Amino acid sequence: MTYHSGETIYTKIVGVTFDGRQSVIKLLSAGEPLLLKREPYNRYDANAIRVERLNGAQLGYLSKDLVRELVPFFDKNGGAANARVSEVVGDYGPGYILGVRISFSIPGVETIRNASVVYGSEHPGKAATGPIL
Repeated sequence: MTYHSGETIYTKIVGVTFDGRQSVIKLLSAGEPLLLKREPYNRYDANAIRVERLNGAQLGYLSKDLVRELVPFFDKNGGAANARVSEVVGDYGPGYILGVRISFSIPGVETIRNASVVYGSEHPGKAATGPIL
């Protein structure tokens, strides 16, 4: 598939059952702002794009198939983008498994200006923070 800067993507987050992420996900509500951040030093996937709440709590990742196409947009435009929770899906009962659907615009000069974080650290696992100008 061919993507373009500014195009809106609707997708489900992957990896939501690891590292206690379900307890974070159950606190989400539709419309909540999120951050997408490149993780070029991720030991499992150098193309990884992390999904997190504004407080830094991780929810999961964008799928490998999707990020393969999106990494050039992220790398060219600061490595971060804003997203929003579209909906939380699944069962809240005992032994629950929740999923999260999100929406975001593919980064470009016009979409990345308001992101809150910037990827660009020379140290694995660390990201520089600050507004993108």
